[in-house]
Amino acid sequence: MLEFAELPVLVERLRSFDSIISWYGSNRPEFRDTTGRLGLPVRFLPALPTDTTINAVDFYLNGSKVMTKTRAPFDADRNDSPGSR
Repeated sequence: MLEFAELPVLVERLRSFDSIISWYGSNRPEFRDTTGRLGLPVRFLPALPTDTTINAVDFYLNGSKVMTKTRAPFDADRNDSPGSR
């Protein structure tokens, strides 16, 4: 991992991306600090929902909407889980 070993070839390769999405670093300040110090184009999204009323599938589908800045091809805001009926 970057916070343990900064391989120059890896760092340069990561810098070549327009954007990197990370859930791993959302709760790891040492990783966030390292990516910031290295100037990597990382965007951190929350790994887990803080709202306990949100279904995990809906949480991740909404995250995909954020990443792509588009709506999903179907209504992901519906809650059709067995426990919701």
